[in-house]
Amino acid sequence: MIRPEDILFWAGGNVLARYGTLVRRTRPDAPGIDFSRASGGTLVGRTGTLREAGPDVPRIHWLDRDGDGAPETPVLRLEPQRTNQIRNPRCEGAVVGVVGSGGALPTFWSLFSPGIAVEIVGTGTEDGMSYVDVRLSGTPTATTGALIGLDGGNHASAAAGEVWTGSLYARLVAGSLSGALGVQIELSERDASGAVLQTHRGDIAVTDLPRLSVARHVHTATLVQAATAAVRALLRVPVTQGVPVDLTLRLAGPQLERGPYPSSLILPDVGAPAVSTRAMETVSADVSALNPPRAIAVYMRCIKGYAGDGGHPAPRLWTVSDSGDTPPRATVYVGSVGLLRFSHRTSPSVSSDAGVVGSETARGDQVEALAILLPDGSPSLAVSINGGPVLSGSSGPLAFAQAWSAARIHIAGPVSSGPLDLLDLLILRGASWTLDDVRRLVS
Repeated sequence: MIRPEDILFWAGGNVLARYGTLVRRTRPDAPGIDFSRASGGTLVGRTGTLREAGPDVPRIHWLDRDGDGAPETPVLRLEPQRTNQIRNPRCEGAVVGVVGSGGALPTFWSLFSPGIAVEIVGTGTEDGMSYVDVRLSGTPTATTGALIGLDGGNHASAAAGEVWTGSLYARLVAGSLSGALGVQIELSERDASGAVLQTHRGDIAVTDLPRLSVARHVHTATLVQAATAAVRALLRVPVTQGVPVDLTLRLAGPQLERGPYPSSLILPDVGAPAVSTRAMETVSADVSALNPPRAIAVYMRCIKGYAGDGGHPAPRLWTVSDSGDTPPRATVYVGSVGLLRFSHRTSPSVSSDAGVVGSETARGDQVEALAILLPDGSPSLAVSINGGPVLSGSSGPLAFAQAWSAARIHIAGPVSSGPLDLLDLLILRGASWTLDDVRRLVS
């Protein structure tokens, strides 16, 4: 049974939403909790409105898990570093009018639409996102339809074998899709001269949804052409030649990023369109006061497979590279992949999983994991989550080679899977906890 005096830190969804902080200490010597993100970030608030958080401000993101359009579940969102190659996701610079006859698409966007008039009929803000309303009307003279480039042709450098994801908020606000053959997100591979080598198109279900924040559409593609030097994101409305069309789309928040899933929207500063990066997010706890070293336990409860942000997969989080070890290295699994891993430093550049026990279970759309480290005298602890490294690597904050002056627990944003949406995060002392113990506490 968990005793209150053994709880060092507890961050639950309701606690986070109520207090807007990561820190809830339950005993005087509880560790201080630090959150870091060297950039701003976006989140969806309780009203379903996109908001922006400043550097080092935790993002308490609200999820609409029951699909009724009203977010009801607060979570702590942790993501890795990602870069949005679309320079103008705020849709700035659009001018109302027919494009080419007084009207203009947002800065850096482009247009190819034989036989179809493209008109900017409005701009504004909905659900916290700046949008542009684009009307397509006329009788097409080619099957190409309307092709809107969301940035320049060779702007985003890329190479064969890379996985890229394009995403866009879009909903139908006037007219109908009658005469159109659908709406698509297109990722095109281009060589160094800008010539198109191959296109990857994904049909998206653009409908008259009542609000923009629930209308994010996504397409992911693996680049395959050896000569690929760049990738470009476009919006395509294919048509039948000679069949009239008339529809108006509300567009917002285009994003093009390298990775197999869409991360939360990354925005440049207002009035300064540019490629923008959201830094990796890390939570860390100083456990140096726990002397002599004792067992440390970390419990997490996270959302599994939440699709409301464009369909990121379940947290299929970290595959053990040396799973043939007997006994296996200390990784907690969901199927063949792991959620939570403890390690401790045995030298400046070597880590060990010795003395770690763990368990994990999936319950509905949630995953619970508990890992316990029994220290052997080494003061440096780390937790690898969602693919984060436990040795020196490109992702940074979990590098054991860093000179840690005191024992710390580090929790980093995911690397190769979807966002880590934490419902609960507990840090405990002692080695006798079970998942059932923690369930009784957090339920």
